[in-house]
Amino acid sequence: MQLSIIIVNYKSWMHLSKLLEGLINCPELSNNQWEILVVDNASGDGNLDKFQQQYPMVQFIDNGGNHGFAHANNVGVEHSRGEYLLFMNPDVVASPDAVRQLFDEKIRHPEIALLTALQIDSKGRLQKSYDRFPDLITYFRTVRNLMRRLAPKKNPDPRQRHIGILDVDWISGSLILMSRKNFDRIGGWNEDYWMYAEDMDLSKRAANLGLRRAISANAEFIHTHGGASRINPEVTLITKSEVMRSAHVYVHNHFAGLHKTVNHIILVLRNMFPLMLAGILNILTLGQSKKINLRAKLFTSMFSYYLSVVKNGHWLSDRSVKFKTRA
Repeated sequence: MQLSIIIVNYKSWMHLSKLLEGLINCPELSNNQWEILVVDNASGDGNLDKFQQQYPMVQFIDNGGNHGFAHANNVGVEHSRGEYLLFMNPDVVASPDAVRQLFDEKIRHPEIALLTALQIDSKGRLQKSYDRFPDLITYFRTVRNLMRRLAPKKNPDPRQRHIGILDVDWISGSLILMSRKNFDRIGGWNEDYWMYAEDMDLSKRAANLGLRRAISANAEFIHTHGGASRINPEVTLITKSEVMRSAHVYVHNHFAGLHKTVNHIILVLRNMFPLMLAGILNILTLGQSKKINLRAKLFTSMFSYYLSVVKNGHWLSDRSVKFKTRA
């Protein structure tokens, strides 16, 4: 089989339906050149059975729990048969032509291990699909913007269009095409991460092996963003806290010595100082502002996480499947 399209879903049925409707009638599926696999991270809302009946050409996998994006992608690969693997978020809108264009680009450039495409929103605005590896001063948006102005070739702007192939540091997990051979060589997705930064980790391990990561301007996908990560304030709180936790996991995995320590300190200060101020404001305003209240809760969540780090001696989120084995 030529291509396996692997989609991780968690209560993103509306987005997923639009994505599948755009792909299920393409001849590559009926000819067994392509396959689509949807790994559901225990949505638990009864829609999995409905979708299995509605889309018999799609292989649905019940993951049995919400064990994270990386874990679900690895499960999808275990059930797949394709020589090439296309990892795609359910909130991406993909036409068969866009998939063909991206796949053809990969075949033309076998030296590129991880390949992605331009991603735009529903209004045609370019979305961020790559960036530089995080490290010290690049954590701060103002500094990143200044670096892009001073050295644009070395620091390309993810929200500006380019022509042809552009080599980059890391590419977004929302859309990644790679060969199974390179997937195995890199070691798959790192399940230390529950959500976020696993794409940076994948790209970093590829870079450590001397493998190219690039974005092609010759293929274009619509990415609506949000999906299940913005269902309600409770879920938003979880996802925002996981962004911060995963940044620490990345630092632990890819830095050493004083460099690692300094990065952790910068992240703690960057996270906790503004959140602490939000906590104080939340008390003064009696919790009347939803935005401030959310950030105050985020302060409590991250404070609990840092206590856990001291207690357990590692940086993993308690939602990671690796948490209990490291505790």
